[in-house]
Amino acid sequence: MTNTGSSQTTYTIYAVSAQLTTVTYKTSLTGGSMNSRINGSMLISNETGLILKCSSQSVSVGYEMVNGVVYTATRRTAVTEVNIKR
Repeated sequence: MTNTGSSQTTYTIYAVSAQLTTVTYKTSLTGGSMNSRINGSMLISNETGLILKCSSQSVSVGYEMVNGVVYTATRRTAVTEVNIKR
């Protein structure tokens, strides 16, 4: 499967405190025979500028036709990364 379409990402400042800022994002990849949606958030330290935690969920749906038969595939993923200060 190939995706020859376009992508668009929207970032939103969701919450701000003295120590932390939470930014959310949404990405849409559309076109061709595959479409994907990605949602996530980043927890950022206002003191250091480091991303302390990043979470992401994605759903991709695609299809391909082979000899007149349509084959479809769906993939879901979720990832969380945490920066531990030592």
